[in-house]
Amino acid sequence: MITRFYLPVIAFLYLSILPLSVSAFEKMVEQAKFEYDVMAVEALKPVKQLDTLYLDNLEALKKTETQRGALDSVLAITKVEEAIRNGKKIPGVDQSHSELHRLHSIYLENREKRMTAAKPTLDHLKSRYISKLEEYVIVLTRNEQIDEAVRLRKFIEQEKAIDPGKSDKEPKTQGDGERVFNLVTGEFCGTIFGDMEEDVRKKMEAAGLPIKGESKVGEGKNISQPLGINFRIDKRGRYYQNYILGERVPLPGGLQLRKSTVEDFEKVLDKRAREQDRGKYLIKMKDCELLLITDSPDDSVVFSIMITER
Repeated sequence: MITRFYLPVIAFLYLSILPLSVSAFEKMVEQAKFEYDVMAVEALKPVKQLDTLYLDNLEALKKTETQRGALDSVLAITKVEEAIRNGKKIPGVDQSHSELHRLHSIYLENREKRMTAAKPTLDHLKSRYISKLEEYVIVLTRNEQIDEAVRLRKFIEQEKAIDPGKSDKEPKTQGDGERVFNLVTGEFCGTIFGDMEEDVRKKMEAAGLPIKGESKVGEGKNISQPLGINFRIDKRGRYYQNYILGERVPLPGGLQLRKSTVEDFEKVLDKRAREQDRGKYLIKMKDCELLLITDSPDDSVVFSIMITER
């Protein structure tokens, strides 16, 4: 009887003999990543359980602080909540918010303990996953599929740089994670849905990307900046929608215009896209909708991305 121990060896020898089609190669890599992600999520379950418990406590505290009319405390709590829910770097808390500071200190201490306990398992899973991908590089090279081997090696380097237990999931770009566009909140260089136009302009100026263009759209206006993001401002003067037209705009998860497909966006956002009409796909999220326009032979997203706050 063939045991599970020998199956990977047999599969490796089999693939070394037969050339891989591009689609078969991509499916193998995708399956390896899926298996790794599932096991990493399982290893991080104690951390996620603590996150959920803390969020419940924060929600209760926010109600209390809201009833007290303590605006600064409510804003501080909301900032922590959003960071945890969006997988971003968890901010510190000022001691002036005494109860929040107390809960936050307990949370961070216990989270660090759980992360430390999970690290050996995560490191082992990561090592096994990377080794499997590196085996595929050898197979592709032996079969003279050099382009695919080079592409996979670049992917491996990207995967090596990702820490599954790190709170800040946005890739650092140009030495500044602030320049990665958040596809859910519309955040870019500190801007976020609901900001007043004046604040958007100030934040862009501070980031060295001042607004360069302006045009009227319905009862509102469109303002744009050098990298190719067009911010839509409603009649109240608030940022509510945008178009991303520039390929230089850094997106999360390594997504790139003219290179990433609708499926790539689905994987990063963990949502399913609904085809509207030829070349247009709509991904619905909790607070917004993301329109992807492909219109290209390889189905890569080439024209624009629109994020709308409901």
